[in-house]
Amino acid sequence: MRPLYAAIVLALAAAPGPLGAQAQPGAVILSPDPGERISADQVLVAVTLPGGADSAVSVRVGSRDVTAEAERSGGVVTWRPRQPLPAGPHRVVVRARGADGAALPPVEWTFTVSPAPRLAAGPTPVPRPRSPLLPHGTVVMEGGGNSASGPGAEFRREEEFTPRMWVTAGGQVRPGWRYSVRGHLSGYESPDRQPVNRLRAELRAPGATLALGDVNPMLHDVILAGRRVRGGQLDLRAGPAGLSIVAGQSMRPVAPALHPLDRTDVLRSGTYGQQLLAVRPSLGAGGFRLGLTVMRVRDDAGSIPALRTDAATADSGTFSANRAPRDNLVAGLDASLRLARGRIVLQYENAASLLARDITTRPQTREELDSIFIAAGADPPGIDPGEFDDFFILNTSLLPLDPRELTSTAHQARASVRAGGHQLSAEWRQVGMDYYTLGHPGLQRDWRGLRVRDSFSLLGDALFFTLGYEQDRDNLDGSAATTTQGRGGFATVTLQAPRDVLVTGSLRLHARTNDLGQGTPGALDQFTVAASGGVTVPVGVLAAFRTRVSVNGSWIERSDPTNPFADTRDLYLLAGVQGETESRRTSFSLMGGQNRAEFPGIAEGSTTFDRLSAAGRRQLTERWAARFDGGMTAARSPESATAPGPRYTRVEALGGGEFAWRPDALISLTAGVVDYTDDRVPGLDTRELVLRLRLSRAF
Repeated sequence: MRPLYAAIVLALAAAPGPLGAQAQPGAVILSPDPGERISADQVLVAVTLPGGADSAVSVRVGSRDVTAEAERSGGVVTWRPRQPLPAGPHRVVVRARGADGAALPPVEWTFTVSPAPRLAAGPTPVPRPRSPLLPHGTVVMEGGGNSASGPGAEFRREEEFTPRMWVTAGGQVRPGWRYSVRGHLSGYESPDRQPVNRLRAELRAPGATLALGDVNPMLHDVILAGRRVRGGQLDLRAGPAGLSIVAGQSMRPVAPALHPLDRTDVLRSGTYGQQLLAVRPSLGAGGFRLGLTVMRVRDDAGSIPALRTDAATADSGTFSANRAPRDNLVAGLDASLRLARGRIVLQYENAASLLARDITTRPQTREELDSIFIAAGADPPGIDPGEFDDFFILNTSLLPLDPRELTSTAHQARASVRAGGHQLSAEWRQVGMDYYTLGHPGLQRDWRGLRVRDSFSLLGDALFFTLGYEQDRDNLDGSAATTTQGRGGFATVTLQAPRDVLVTGSLRLHARTNDLGQGTPGALDQFTVAASGGVTVPVGVLAAFRTRVSVNGSWIERSDPTNPFADTRDLYLLAGVQGETESRRTSFSLMGGQNRAEFPGIAEGSTTFDRLSAAGRRQLTERWAARFDGGMTAARSPESATAPGPRYTRVEALGGGEFAWRPDALISLTAGVVDYTDDRVPGLDTRELVLRLRLSRAF
């Protein structure tokens, strides 16, 4: 059964996206791969956060909020289940807020936990010994089609359902030598955008790891952290010494295009091919390790054609469809110290950067370069730019011209202490306004922040708490017109009561202000309160069913006396019942919820989303199963509102079946209809017929 969760049935029902994982810019799904089929003992959820995420982070796996169990190291969030997950699909939703307190786009994907092998009726076969040299893994393929009709067919929100395939494989070459291959092929792949397909092959040997294809290196939190690089990564370890090398293409060239009907309009900006090279040698002994990371990222100015718009009628001016090509050099140290058998961990990282914002032109002589610095009021470097041309391009666009002001540096310090039942951690980060790294383009600049967190359990781990405090500010050098500061605290609690009763709750308070007076454009005095709670209770209402009733709610209010039109209030309520037989041959889910969004600064500015959903699965025979998945969403806003919101009804009904033609292979077919009726904007009504086919095979 495919569970339906609050994040889908309430907030996302109004604008559903493409089926499958859609990681937002700056976010990288590390594990498990979208659509991957893995065993319960191998589940490790890991994702890099979207760019700018540096505040509260929540993690949901299925219907559970596992934020209290998740770990965060820099920009990476990981979670490993304390108890094995049940067989079937599991949807992960990671949400975060940026430094300004605004919600960032969620990171969502689904993976499947493999069920225990199912054998057809008859004599139990005697398993043949399997050689460890033979590969093992999974292959998942899915495809389908959408057929939309009605006046709003061309505006439908569902994207075309294109074919996709996920492949995972691995094995052992010899004792201590292992290999693995992961691939994702998608119909969304297009030469007009950055790569969607992924392929990675990895070989692990004693003291060495080699990965080729699409890699996501994590060499340094403020230099290179999770950026996709199409090339390779080599990690070597010999005694106390270590070496990591990453090389490849971090952006592929995409040619620019002008609008075919108006060549004064840029249809698609060009993207230069971008090459990345990073090296990190390290040395350590005992619990101490010191590393040095050096990275250079350069755009290939000749990888795409130069293109300019036609002259505009108003001023006869033209402009380039390509942004300026860049060159980026970053270097930094990192040090870590582990004490008391890992109960105390101290870490520090720093970095400095140089960015040439436009490498179209290059100084040819020392005198020419010196004159640039003198004109900018900086001391001339007195070097020949031609001698450094292959390493870094020095010209008038250099940022900063004078590195001695330290505006192009970044620092990060972290500490964690495990004492008794407490896990205390603290993180401090400062990034200068001129610090740029193309290995971590989402890193927030001109910013300093501190975050302290303590997690502990009581009552034999039945009661789990997380408490924290955070603060941040920008305008570090005082050059901006105003300084924005933020402060906040948060707390979560999880109670595993007797008889499998689960109670959760969280509270977050956050204030964001600047030093502009009330009534001044841009003034900010914002305060946010977010509270949530839920309870899941097993009940014995239905005979032979393990039934759970859950009730969840959250309330978020944001107020700002300096800008009342920005005030918001959101109330989420969700209740439902889920059940399954002891054998798991039959399962069901029935859930209902409401989300009311209010804008107090707008007359009658509110929208109410009501959602009802149902899903079920029945194992008919050892090989055949039937499924149903349906729901209805209704959005209602007052017609008399100053800025009226959406008013529509969306009904979906999907059904299908599964056939296991062998214990390790499954075919699933889903068909149904999605009906959309818009009560506010005429001409948007649609009816969509959906057909999906999915094949999976473990070997």
